[in-house]
Amino acid sequence: MKRLSGIFIGLAIALIVMGCGKSGGALSDADILAAINENLTAMEREDVNATMATIDENSPGYATTKDLIKVIFDEYDLKYEISDLKVVEKKGNEAKVSFTQVTRKVSGPEFRDNKITGLHTLRYTGGKWRIFDSAVQTTDYLN
Repeated sequence: MKRLSGIFIGLAIALIVMGCGKSGGALSDADILAAINENLTAMEREDVNATMATIDENSPGYATTKDLIKVIFDEYDLKYEISDLKVVEKKGNEAKVSFTQVTRKVSGPEFRDNKITGLHTLRYTGGKWRIFDSAVQTTDYLN
């Protein structure tokens, strides 16, 4: 497999790290933030299907994300830490969450450990919170 640059992987991981929360349709902050933990668990397990279940199928990057996480899971063992989660907006079936994420390589080819801040947009579809879009605001390399 061809190697991916550290920044490309960092941005891709940021796009991926979100997901579905509890059902019920409520826009509670707890339900919205629970989505992050479910996606993070799937990423740590390197479970493509579980990770993709946390992504909105209507997201413009859905197919690309699936292809990319397969490559990442095949090439790398990464450790993810997410913090500073804050629901900054809620409207109807959509919420925006700011976050800080640190991604470190456990094993694999060359990779630049990084810390990013960003904003995830989640949508409540099919009875679950799922990531629809993600925007990285800052990237700091740790090595």
